[in-house]
Amino acid sequence: MNDFEPNRRLKKRIREIYDENPKYHDIDIDKIIEEIDRHDSIYELDDLNEIIWDTTILQEEFIYHYDAMKYLTNNDPSLTESFEIASEYSFDPKNLNSCILAGLLASRQNEEDWHNLARELDEEDFDDEGERREQILDQILD
Repeated sequence: MNDFEPNRRLKKRIREIYDENPKYHDIDIDKIIEEIDRHDSIYELDDLNEIIWDTTILQEEFIYHYDAMKYLTNNDPSLTESFEIASEYSFDPKNLNSCILAGLLASRQNEEDWHNLARELDEEDFDDEGERREQILDQILD
């Protein structure tokens, strides 16, 4: 008999939401699933969010100025939003460059996308008892 796999329903639902919404495709969903696998049963959205926020999964880094400039040109041509984010983190403007600004902006976008994706989860997605019953039923039917 197979062991119970905690969070199977949650991971499946996150993957479904991700697959159905291309707007979330900048998020590294595989890393999120891996992080969920490192934890025992996750019982509510607050627990899941705490796990995700405590990692660097949603953080983006740009190494090449060309890529950073391209990202900024497409997502914040006036740099207004990027400078606002930098100001929130108390960056000194003379220490900023395109890689830092693009990384801040992309990370903020990932955070917003994760927040929106997570809002689509329901309480049932965190129901391990229901999940345990489904897995037992699957094993019996196999």
